[in-house]
Amino acid sequence: MKPTQSQQKALKDFENFISKRNTISLSFSLVILIAYYAFILCVGLIPDVLGYRVGDTAISLGIVSGLGIIFLCVISTGIYVFIANSFFDSENSRLIEELEKNDLIDSLKEGKINYKDRQ
Repeated sequence: MKPTQSQQKALKDFENFISKRNTISLSFSLVILIAYYAFILCVGLIPDVLGYRVGDTAISLGIVSGLGIIFLCVISTGIYVFIANSFFDSENSRLIEELEKNDLIDSLKEGKINYKDRQ
């Protein structure tokens, strides 16, 4: 099946959307993974540093770092949810309508065409 000009545009828009969404989600995932594994490396390689007390309290640098990673996860999740709700959801709905209008949804679901393989 050779897609028409409007079908090719719909598939190109869909591909661009998927690419943007994946790039953003992978970026957030990398930030979290790097922070987490840096913390784990510090625990394994320099545990004495993480044991330093913060001021005159009983709180150690390791606890502060661990809470910082948790805080980073919550903040990055919040940012991603904001982006998803304000952009991804509306764009996704628009693209699905465009794909349905061009009779491409069933072909994509059944694997008859691939949005990346446009001829």
